[in-house]
Amino acid sequence: MELNFLASSRADRRAHVTALDKARETFATKHTDAIRRVLTAQIETIATEIRQSGTYHLESRALYQVLNVIYLDVAGHFGAIAAEQGSENTGEDLTYNERETNDYISRYLADRVHGTDRNTRRIIDGIREDVILGKSDENFIIAQEVLDWWEANEGNRTEGMAWNEVVNASNLGVNSGISQSEREKFKIWVTTLDGNQRETHEDANDQTVPIDDSFTVGGSRLRWPGDLSEGADLKEVYGCRCALAYELRD
Repeated sequence: MELNFLASSRADRRAHVTALDKARETFATKHTDAIRRVLTAQIETIATEIRQSGTYHLESRALYQVLNVIYLDVAGHFGAIAAEQGSENTGEDLTYNERETNDYISRYLADRVHGTDRNTRRIIDGIREDVILGKSDENFIIAQEVLDWWEANEGNRTEGMAWNEVVNASNLGVNSGISQSEREKFKIWVTTLDGNQRETHEDANDQTVPIDDSFTVGGSRLRWPGDLSEGADLKEVYGCRCALAYELRD
């Protein structure tokens, strides 16, 4: 099975999304350790600050830098493939538009990092509320509870983040690879139909819109699978394995 971002039949698109799933898994595995190192350092710093003063702050610059590297790597890889396939299909000389990727990063990547921070803060504050306040060693108890929580959950959280960002970055890159065509461009939502798909994504399968428009999935608007730039509900984004295909019309 090979990637085919211009697959025209349902069968070819299904083969395409299966091949893409495997390719994205390779990139997610490649980048998981970097995310793990950054988030582990963040949690260890938080625990130290709580132990010392009872308060903490979230430092996000390192995570932003790691995700920036992921987006440039993944978007560039899949964008180049999509541009090459578009060139073969249309006879045009298409190239991956890295400027579009950089523009998306500058506009929206910080929001994704802040979303991770909000979730981390919610969990840590919940841990603090569960500890009986007033104990002389409450800061030490809370700090240890935070470290214990991370030890139990770091695998799912780091692997999940790597997957979510790779999915979004891959679709961003593909869109940036096809967008330079002068043909009339349409993008198609392609769902991984393996029995594990969510109902709203099954309903979205084959939904076709102009390249600059957004899909409507479960009441949310997404520019592509994995996108949060238009405020999509997180349940339509996290863990998504869907992909894009394109139709270029004369």
